[in-house]
Amino acid sequence: MKYYNSIIIYNFFFNLFLEILSQQLGNNTGAYLKTPDPSKLQYRTGNALSTDEKYFGNFSNFPDFVKNAGFNTIRKKFKEIDFEDVKELNFLNRSKELVISDMIGYLTTPINDHSSKENENSNKCKPSNLYEPIWLSDIKVNPNNFWANYTFNTITKYKDYIKIWTIWNKPDFTSFPETNKNWILHPPNPSDLDNWNATIFEFIRMMRITYEIAKKIDPECWVAVSTLSHYEFLDSLMRYTDNPNNGEINIEYPDYGGAYFDCVGFIKNPKGDIIDIEGNKTYNKNGSDSLVQKIYIAKKNFENITRKYGFGINYPAKIFINDETGLASNDSCNILGGETLRKNWIIKLSLLSLEYDIKQNHNKYLFDSSDCGYGDYYPVNILEKEDTFLHLRSSSEVRKILRKINLEKYVFERNKTFILRQNLPEDLRGIILKRQFPKEKDDEYNYNYIYSLWRFCEDKEIQDVIEYELNIPFNPIMINYYGNKIIETNITNSTKIKISSTPLFLLGNIENEKEEEKEEKEGKEEKEGKEEKEEKKKNEKNEEENFNNKLKFIVIFCVVILAIAFMLLLFFLCRKFKRMKNIGHNNINNDINKIDLLDKYMD
Repeated sequence: MKYYNSIIIYNFFFNLFLEILSQQLGNNTGAYLKTPDPSKLQYRTGNALSTDEKYFGNFSNFPDFVKNAGFNTIRKKFKEIDFEDVKELNFLNRSKELVISDMIGYLTTPINDHSSKENENSNKCKPSNLYEPIWLSDIKVNPNNFWANYTFNTITKYKDYIKIWTIWNKPDFTSFPETNKNWILHPPNPSDLDNWNATIFEFIRMMRITYEIAKKIDPECWVAVSTLSHYEFLDSLMRYTDNPNNGEINIEYPDYGGAYFDCVGFIKNPKGDIIDIEGNKTYNKNGSDSLVQKIYIAKKNFENITRKYGFGINYPAKIFINDETGLASNDSCNILGGETLRKNWIIKLSLLSLEYDIKQNHNKYLFDSSDCGYGDYYPVNILEKEDTFLHLRSSSEVRKILRKINLEKYVFERNKTFILRQNLPEDLRGIILKRQFPKEKDDEYNYNYIYSLWRFCEDKEIQDVIEYELNIPFNPIMINYYGNKIIETNITNSTKIKISSTPLFLLGNIENEKEEEKEEKEGKEEKEGKEEKEEKKKNEKNEEENFNNKLKFIVIFCVVILAIAFMLLLFFLCRKFKRMKNIGHNNINNDINKIDLLDKYMD
């Protein structure tokens, strides 16, 4: 019994040690620590696809409609049941031929036998056997972990086509208003999550499986948690592990959910109000500039959650994608819309996404099922009509201007834009972009800079134009858009131009580019050198503090263990001494009894 009690005491303190140690070692950096280089990702506009599959039998020609609408990427669904279907490869090969790049593949919908609830909607129920081991060996996946097996086979087969792998569809969708506000402090209840119907710990488990397998097969791919509407759900993901026991961290479950994705995909429909959580400000205006700003605020809210848990500070920053968005081209259905509003919004969203660092924007609908006009094509039966390409809406044709100047080859020029905006009138807005990626096609513009200017539209589209005298460092080619035609004009750098609510583009090369670049480079290197030294110093200080904290923890723990051991030793010695003392007393009493008997006998 005494031995058993000692074992209980030992196990209690040993488990306490492991728990505290795991909390010291647990992190949010990702199982592979290193994420791909985000500067290699070009900006893309795409189509969410999933909502349009119903229009197709054999949809291998779908990429042609995507390309004709001015898009250059696609978000493609991969269901387990379609794994052997040849149409999947036909679709992807056609996309590759059309230079549709950096595609998103989203993993979803296990077959019924692999779903936790057979004969129900398996895209809304977790896969079964999630907690089976992921690997049988270093390279062999466990076939009894159904999600692991499906993920391994799918990514192995399509890795040459897909750049970003994403997990499930709208996992935070809830039909209970205001429920999401509770998720900041408590994990969502399974009943809250209409498209998942399980615990968030199990969702993190699925993320962990996907991340481990994707990075094993293709270390340069990106893994995303996507189609999120509620930043509170992301907060829950970041503070729990895949431990089925309340998401607690320990040796077996060493990382929080933020470790298992590189990218956050969010959903923001530009209509409706949005609150900037950081600034506690509501945005509710409906001009094209305001509608773009709402999407930025949505991205900012999600980004602030990632920074709250150290990403972009102590760990690599996450990248952000707008998974589903859209604006109606028809305002006759009691909804926000209009051809002019939509046209301006499409261009401004692409321009300002380069500033806001949103890597992709995906339009939800390609084809309209009604006259309300959320899609890029008018309502037609595309299986019967051969002239569908001609049914593209005029507001969608504006993407041709973005395709012509190859906007995806450029990056935001922060310093030059700041100076430009300081000198613009109050009702004008502008942005400067600099080419980062090289020319690839003969018919492609080969200018190093893009200046874009437009009238600011806060609550509605401004119809009037204003004159503005240019003051830029080159004689540009001006590209404007009238009706459905692109107009090119050569002008001087001090010409008076007319600016409307639709952005115009000024393309050119700066003559003293090399000298300017050299000065900028030297200044940048000097600044980066200082920042690098400061960062290095800061990191060294943090590492030293972490080391000292861990050392302090180990020393304290050892002292506690020694103190406990000493107390146990003292306890056993006291018991021993007491026992010996009792034996001594008994011996003395026996001797006294013997003497008493002897005295009695002598008497």
